[in-house]
Amino acid sequence: MNRAKRAYALYLARRLGVGALLLCLLLGCLCSCQKDEPEEEAVLTAIDYDVVEDWSEYVLLSQYTGLEICLQQEADSKSEQVWKTVLGQAEILHYPEEQVSYYAAQTRATYRYYAQQNGWSLEETMEKLGVTEESILAEARDMVKGDLVYRYIVADAGIALTEEEKASLFDRYARQYAETYGYELSYVTASLSELVYDSMLYDKTMEYLIVNNTFVVSAEEIS
Repeated sequence: MNRAKRAYALYLARRLGVGALLLCLLLGCLCSCQKDEPEEEAVLTAIDYDVVEDWSEYVLLSQYTGLEICLQQEADSKSEQVWKTVLGQAEILHYPEEQVSYYAAQTRATYRYYAQQNGWSLEETMEKLGVTEESILAEARDMVKGDLVYRYIVADAGIALTEEEKASLFDRYARQYAETYGYELSYVTASLSELVYDSMLYDKTMEYLIVNNTFVVSAEEIS
């Protein structure tokens, strides 16, 4: 299983924006078919976001701190609500279409694998699950938007992991990653350290957004 697919699963697990059912299908494929990769993955490669130097070429985002975030109830996830608010304010100036195509292909490959396991055609599977080609592309574009806005904030706010953070948090995050995706801890530690650090950076970024914005509970809940 290559890094791009693992990162794709991590993205879905973090955001859940493409639907819990798709997430369950994808994670099931990841755990059960590591040696039986979907065909499209062998021929498609996601673009390397790490080489982008100026995220403002992709993202227009005037404000991501100092916002007032409304929670429907006290128990609402602050990270989910602030992320939803920030995404809603962001404008994507242009999409890297190769990345949209990549995410869409990964989603189709997941449905294709699920169809094979159940003896269905891809078309039957998509119909049963209420999925269309248009919805797959729309979800892919939403995922790319999330990628771009997240990386814009990380770069613009100068959020980074210190060596102390990497050392002190690595074991806990590695165990969590292994449990979530069904890997041996030794494999995660030896081969997936960069994804573990990615997870740390994501959490640090969400904490930054929570600390630097204000959260209020809706009047309906207070009354």
